[in-house]
Amino acid sequence: MIKLIIFDFDDTITDNRNLDFESFKITCQKFNIKNSLSLKKLVNFRKKSNTAKDILKFIKNSTHKTFSTKNFLEYRHNFLIGENSNNFLQLKIDTKLILKMIQKYKVPIFLCTVREDKQLLINFLKKNHIENYFKNILCSSDLNVKIDNMISNNRILIKSSLLKKIIKKYKFKHNEILYVGNSSEDRIASSIHHMQFLKFNNDYLPEENFDYLYSANNMKNTHKIIEELIVRND
Repeated sequence: MIKLIIFDFDDTITDNRNLDFESFKITCQKFNIKNSLSLKKLVNFRKKSNTAKDILKFIKNSTHKTFSTKNFLEYRHNFLIGENSNNFLQLKIDTKLILKMIQKYKVPIFLCTVREDKQLLINFLKKNHIENYFKNILCSSDLNVKIDNMISNNRILIKSSLLKKIIKKYKFKHNEILYVGNSSEDRIASSIHHMQFLKFNNDYLPEENFDYLYSANNMKNTHKIIEELIVRND
């Protein structure tokens, strides 16, 4: 029986592509750089697993202006973790319907993220009128140590550690928890604790060569799979 559902935040219940694009756009404006990056180009870069540093090389090759890579990436990072970023972050269509459905079955919902600023998340949830659906929100700041969340292995460590805290505090058995995420990092973190995992496939992120037991390409399919799992185990 499923007794808890945990959602990852970025790129799972949110669509981050416009925020990603704006982070480069506003940083180019800050350094007075002609922005050669379109949203379409950015999505293509991301689908090929290019990092922010890789994308910045494209921008540098498209301008004669000299600027510091370190300063550019720092300014972009500060924008992404700042309050203004919520103006460009979008809630995925039909997310609220999924949360309402889960609430109907009286299954608690948690939110888990490698982000540090919990208040920024709460502000986003309030802005989209979904804050009351989540019984708990866990961020990297809930851990006793500060871990760099820009490194993939560290993100796995953060999520795995947060999941461990959930199991320990709430006494759920591993197979009673469904984790919904969008990446191999989410899968690995959940598999460490033998949780059921549902993979959300974003069309703007790289495809994975992995045979997931449960996967969905949109929120309607996600809704259907979660409800079937709840009813099946009810």
